[in-house]
Amino acid sequence: MVWLTFTESAPVVVVFTKYDKLVRTKRDELREEDPGADPEVLARRSEVEVGNALNECIQCLKRSLHGMETPMVPHANVSGINSPSFVDQC
Repeated sequence: MVWLTFTESAPVVVVFTKYDKLVRTKRDELREEDPGADPEVLARRSEVEVGNALNECIQCLKRSLHGMETPMVPHANVSGINSPSFVDQC
């Protein structure tokens, strides 16, 4: 059995991928709940709900890192390398 011991920290970046797919999925769920809803309203509501879900994930990550006495790491939500969400976070 081999044991590895790290004496220095390593850089970590967390990337939440497929953000656009999550938005589309949430919009489709909202459309099923209210088939007559305005598409623009659905788009806005899905963005808000996805933002809330992403925030919950980030808070969970913060709690986990806090438990390991590790500072919060940089994070980004991306749909692709040219995604505005990626560019804005870096």
